Amino acid sequence: SKYGRIEYKTKAEVIVTPMKTVESLEEEFFIHSRSEADVEKELNMLEDTLPKENVEYGSLGGSCFVPKSRAEVYLKLNKTVYKQGQRIKATIEVAVEPGKCPLEGLVMLLVQEMIYKVNPDSDGESMKKEVLVVGDCTKEETISPGGKRSFDDMYLLIEKNLPISGFPHCEYIDVGYFVHVVAKAGKLYDDVVVKLPVVIQYGDESEWDEEERARMLGDDFVFACGDDDTKSSPSILALSSSSHSDSSPY
Repeated sequence: SKYGRIEYKTKAEVIVTPMKTVESLEEEFFIHSRSEADVEKELNMLEDTLPKENVEYGSLGGSCFVPKSRAEVYLKLNKTVYKQGQRIKATIEVAVEPGKCPLEGLVMLLVQEMIYKVNPDSDGESMKKEVLVVGDCTKEETISPGGKRSFDDMYLLIEKNLPISGFPHCEYIDVGYFVHVVAKAGKLYDDVVVKLPVVIQYGDESEWDEEERARMLGDDFVFACGDDDTKSSPSILALSSSSHSDSSPY
């Protein structure tokens, strides 16, 4: 984030003499935050209220030499409440009317919308929103005019250290997530974008996807899987659900 970051590091220091110390290298770790039980229950109830499907239409062409045609992009999720380390699977259907303009491929994105607050609940309150892409999946496949295609093999992997919805235990930050599907229309026309909101909750190691369980934290904040001889588990601290929470649920 360009507005701020939270880092946790640990380091050992051995005092050899009053004038001499020996220090270890810094070891970074992350904290698994978890919402309070009543907030977690409210978020789980969103499974029954948040939409699981959406459709969006876009126009292609429309110039003197290229007649206008329409494209339809349909997105369906099998659920809307997920946990850290799990996969988001989607069913996507794309249809293009007969014409001269194809769609050049699909991109599925996990989008994080984080709101930073200053002086909350006061007359001087101000907010700033930052939008980040925290997961993506690409399908390089052309959908020709007059064609219709269905895709059920695209998915997004939720990182195990991704902040959960609501960003509990901090009244100055709120976070929500959306799944976007972008149908690429080329350089001359606007892409067709359809999106759905999702909730991400705390997930322990037993709930992680196999692919995510095999990953470890890298020094550049990107997951990288090492050799078996050098692989080490990330340091994880679970923040108790009994801790105080000032954030809104979602």
